[in-house]
Amino acid sequence: MAQTLYDLKIEPRNIIILNDDVWYEFNAFRCKLNLIPHDVPNVAIHLQIDNEKLLYATDTSSLENVNAKEYDYYLIEGNYKEKELEERKERKLLNGEFVIEDRVANSHLSYEQCLDFFMKNASDISILEVMHQHVEKGGEELEWCRKDKGPYES
Repeated sequence: MAQTLYDLKIEPRNIIILNDDVWYEFNAFRCKLNLIPHDVPNVAIHLQIDNEKLLYATDTSSLENVNAKEYDYYLIEGNYKEKELEERKERKLLNGEFVIEDRVANSHLSYEQCLDFFMKNASDISILEVMHQHVEKGGEELEWCRKDKGPYES
C-alpha cells in the first residue's frame, strides 16, 4: 500500500507542488514541468542553470505540447526504431508469440520522433542524448548527436 507524505513524516514545509508549464525559481536553478502522455501520469522536466537549459523527457508517446526551443541539452526517449518495431511485431504475430509492440508504440517515443523533435527545436550547437532505448539482444544503442553534425550510431 502506498504511503502518504504525512505517513513518511515529511514536513509540509519541505513539500513543493509544481503546476504545469510554469517556471519556478530555486537557489541554484529554475525548473518547469510539462504533463506528457503515457499510460501513467508523467512529466517532462525543463532545467535552467545559469544560461544553460536542459529538457528531460522519457516514457511518453508525444512531445506535442512541450516547448523547448534552442535548449543546450535534450535528454529524450528514443525507445525503438519504427521499422524494427513493426518487423518485430510481424515476426511475433507469425510465430504466435506475445506481442507488446502495440503498447510500446502507443506509450513511448520512437527514435524517429525523438530526432524530429530535436531537429525542430535545437540550435546548431544543441546536444541530444537518446534515452530509454529498447535494445534487442545483439543490437546497438543509439548515441548522442549534435544538430550541426547529425546523428550517428556506435
